[in-house]
Amino acid sequence: MGLSRRTLVTTDWLQAHWASRPPRGGRAGLRDHPAAGAGVEEATYRGAAEEYLAGHIPGAVFIDWTKTLSDPDDPVPVQVAPPDRFADAMSGRGIGDATHVVAADHLGGQFATRLWWALRYYGHERVGVLDGGWNRWVEEGGRRGGTGSAARPSFTRAPSPG
Repeated sequence: MGLSRRTLVTTDWLQAHWASRPPRGGRAGLRDHPAAGAGVEEATYRGAAEEYLAGHIPGAVFIDWTKTLSDPDDPVPVQVAPPDRFADAMSGRGIGDATHVVAADHLGGQFATRLWWALRYYGHERVGVLDGGWNRWVEEGGRRGGTGSAARPSFTRAPSPG
């Protein structure tokens, strides 16, 4: 089954498809949830670039929701970026229309699924989420590597209806 039909991608699938056509991976930022009172959480958003630099899946690119994929003009923090900003962010990270994206994070999928949603929202269907994320990748002995260089492909944003 191709990646375009898989929402959850296993580490075995990713390893098997790496040699023939390496997917681009995304490692998203994180947020802290300090308690603000009974039944209330306050979110503080920050990137996780240090963790990405310390180790990531080969070919993965770092995506920081707080800076690159957010709308700086929206009064609500970290809302998805407008279409042109989003497309520029994807293209600038080597993600184009034909790119398979496997999103992973180190917090149980919270940010990987957000990247999955945003890509789908803008019409990119060749995206999956790594089941178990970065932590499972490491537990199962997945390779670690650098980002390498990538040509700048074109990402066409086409918001999905609804």
